[in-house]
Amino acid sequence: MTDYRQAQDLITTMPVKLKTEKRPVFESAGFILAEDIRADIEMPRFDKSAMDGIAVRYEDLSATHSFPVLAEVMAGTFFQGEARPGTCVKIMTGAPVPPFYDTVIRREYLNGYESGISVQILKEEKKGSNIAWQGEDFRKGDILLEKGAVITPLTAGTLATAGVTDVAVFQRPRVLFFSTGDEVYEPQDELPLSGIRNANASSVMAALHQKGFPASYGGIAEDTRKALEEAIDQGEATADVIVFSGGVSEGDLDLIPELIKERGYTTLWHKLNVKPGKPQLLARRGDTFIMGLPGNPVSTALSLYLFLIPLLKRLSGHTVLFPRHSFGAMTQEAKRLKDRHHFIPVRVAEESGTYKLTPVPSNGSGDIHAAALADGFARIPHEEEAYKSKCTEFFFLHE
Repeated sequence: MTDYRQAQDLITTMPVKLKTEKRPVFESAGFILAEDIRADIEMPRFDKSAMDGIAVRYEDLSATHSFPVLAEVMAGTFFQGEARPGTCVKIMTGAPVPPFYDTVIRREYLNGYESGISVQILKEEKKGSNIAWQGEDFRKGDILLEKGAVITPLTAGTLATAGVTDVAVFQRPRVLFFSTGDEVYEPQDELPLSGIRNANASSVMAALHQKGFPASYGGIAEDTRKALEEAIDQGEATADVIVFSGGVSEGDLDLIPELIKERGYTTLWHKLNVKPGKPQLLARRGDTFIMGLPGNPVSTALSLYLFLIPLLKRLSGHTVLFPRHSFGAMTQEAKRLKDRHHFIPVRVAEESGTYKLTPVPSNGSGDIHAAALADGFARIPHEEEAYKSKCTEFFFLHE
């Protein structure tokens, strides 16, 4: 049985081959940059007014506060006239400041601004005020964004500023997901008394699509060698990561561990010291991964957040992989286990700057409805690890 933190360390440190692709900047948010982005121009490209007002020569303020207006300079235009001492130009936000002038007085400090003929300055400003100077944001050739950065809506704007319309990013891995089990039926199927509805497919596929991973659903694979081999064949032909729920424990019909061994996969872990979710595995052959999740819905959901999504993020170029941990105080005693970390669904409330964690009443790892009512999962360490209930580690499900 592998410590779950060792499994997470393996996801973080194992060598992986990242693929790249070009994407339109409009569709790049959430992807990871596969190249440095350098400025192809300087910004601003000219001395630019940061206010509506007038541009003046600061030294002229010592002689007069009344200035004739030579012209009006709008954004997107340049002043074509001849500037002279004791004059000003009316200027709009974003417009180029004529080289002769070195200060912009905002319109709120002026009288006669609307006339456009002559203005009187009611309040002075410091020399150089309200001007964004040429190149002060960045110079041509500066690195604006480094390889490995997450593209956000704001960094997408930076890409546009650098003249980028299609950007090199790390490709997200293709995922093919199968449920397993002869007792499992799709939600729309007639359900026999001995059957259970397929909650895992909906949970996993919804999560992967929410995170933006290109995931396909292969259906329910029967508990037979032939059906499982066909599922793996399909996955090897179309996906980078093949995911099964169920079929990875030690029952007579848990055939996946032996099948992948026969096909030349190296098992990286099989069984983890967590509850729920002990029976699971990760295997690899070359650049293809097979992850076997537990069959019970809550176990699958927990493993999704602790292992599957982090693996997919690693293969997408991310460096921050796992849920962010916080700490709170349990409002009830929680059972500690001898050799496994117990993750329990909790409701989270903030009181006086402290998180209060209340376990959601649950009937076990099959009770997906109880887990759906939770805000997060709290980790109750096994008995060999020091633990205080007032300082319980947890993570939010929906950050």
